[in-house]
Amino acid sequence: MYEVVSTEDAAAVAAEVDRQRATFQGLLGRNPTHLDSHQHVHKTEPVRSIMIETARRLRIPLRDCDPDISYSGRFYGQSANGYPYPEGISIESLLATIRGLPSGVIELGCHPGLPDDLNSMYRAERIQEVRVLCDRRAREGIDAEGIQLRSFLSIATELRRELKAEVA
Repeated sequence: MYEVVSTEDAAAVAAEVDRQRATFQGLLGRNPTHLDSHQHVHKTEPVRSIMIETARRLRIPLRDCDPDISYSGRFYGQSANGYPYPEGISIESLLATIRGLPSGVIELGCHPGLPDDLNSMYRAERIQEVRVLCDRRAREGIDAEGIQLRSFLSIATELRRELKAEVA
């Protein structure tokens, strides 16, 4: 977003959010299942308010801004200061994160990808994340904790059902 418009210009931000939503809908024939932003730019105003309103209008979750969904960014290959921390991307780190999750719906922040996905300085870490997430021990740990893997589509559908039931 910040590479396209000033994140301080509410009108430009609103137009860009709508343009991106329309592009998504045009390409996939449906609205997105959830909203988020690159480098969490949606956590600052006025982007936050615009994204919250868009999510409400579309009746979908917004990353780390939805009271029904918690966010865990502990399994990530960067330090809090943005420096590479590949040691954080290990099966041990993932299992410790899984064991420490609270109950409820949790989004696990991660950025898996393949070598040709993006020209990104986080490229090697993306590949490492894929390896860890596909490790059989990851699934065993998920199963041992009784965690159910879900898509945002299924979560958004369930939340819409609950809203309809509350209104009825």
